[in-house]
Amino acid sequence: MLLEVPAEQISATLERIRPAEILYPESWTPNFGLDVASTRQPDWYFEFDSARRLLCEQFEVASLAGFGAEGLKPAIAAAGALLQYAQATQAGKLTHLRGLTVEIEVPTSASTSPRGAILN
Repeated sequence: MLLEVPAEQISATLERIRPAEILYPESWTPNFGLDVASTRQPDWYFEFDSARRLLCEQFEVASLAGFGAEGLKPAIAAAGALLQYAQATQAGKLTHLRGLTVEIEVPTSASTSPRGAILN
């Protein structure tokens, strides 16, 4: 699942989806408010261009538009970081990962700018 949410909704969204582990950039000092495993990753894991390229290679596509994810920069960056982490910990390309599912949340506040991204 690929999802972008405004920063003020990250905690509530994490509570709803209850991830087993959360990856975050080493430059962050997160307070997720959950008792869940969290793993720091290098900031460059979350770099948008390399994440998009890695995801396109994984899914053997020219763009992520077919998944409805083309404009979701923070979510794509998070998905790329997760894929890179999984490839490193699972020793190679993950052939069973074949696509993305995008979940759209309607903003509940005036802030519609996505600030956080969650990949489950």
